[in-house]
Amino acid sequence: MTNKAKCYYCGKEATSREHIPPQSFFPSNQKLDLVTIPSCEEHNSKKSNKDEYVRNYITIHRSVKKSGYEKFEEKSRKAFKRNKSLALSVENAEKATLDGEETGIFLVKKANFDEFFDHLASGIFYFLTNKIFNGKWIIHPISFYEDRELYEKNVPNVEKIINSYKNIIKNTNLKKIPEFKNEKVFIPQYYKEENNEKISIFLNLTFYEGFIVFILGEYDKKDPK
Repeated sequence: MTNKAKCYYCGKEATSREHIPPQSFFPSNQKLDLVTIPSCEEHNSKKSNKDEYVRNYITIHRSVKKSGYEKFEEKSRKAFKRNKSLALSVENAEKATLDGEETGIFLVKKANFDEFFDHLASGIFYFLTNKIFNGKWIIHPISFYEDRELYEKNVPNVEKIINSYKNIIKNTNLKKIPEFKNEKVFIPQYYKEENNEKISIFLNLTFYEGFIVFILGEYDKKDPK
């Protein structure tokens, strides 16, 4: 790490490199050419517990495919057994039938998911632009919306949000980022628009071939960072 490198999130001197997404999301047999960005300690290893919290819940979501199951068996199952609050959230899941499939609905901590995706989106933005994101991300975990549950409570206008998302995906030329090679674990797609003052960016993120999060942000081009 050179002295000139700055943290992707706060701009402080970088002391390490953060994986995007975190390395803990990848099964041990799928760690090919992982993407990293410069980071300070606070925005890398100090947030690892929240990173793993989000991973644990994504890997048990009904939308994920084989790579998600592999990560669950490798790491997440042990975490649910070890952590009493995680175990209770699954034990107390509300039984439900969604799309003809027996499943369960349980509540997760909104703050942990919001913080995780704020950092992840900022990391992808830095990777694409070499700039620190200075705006605000609007985070839509589409896979939660489709289950009619989000975080700690339902979200107003869920159907409207889902329909808007589908329309954007259908009519927008989203691009893949070729440096992200582990597509069974993570596929980021983006669309960027620029005018004289702003950069608008859409991020469509797919985890384990099924869990989808859609994020929108706007960046002020005049920011000195």
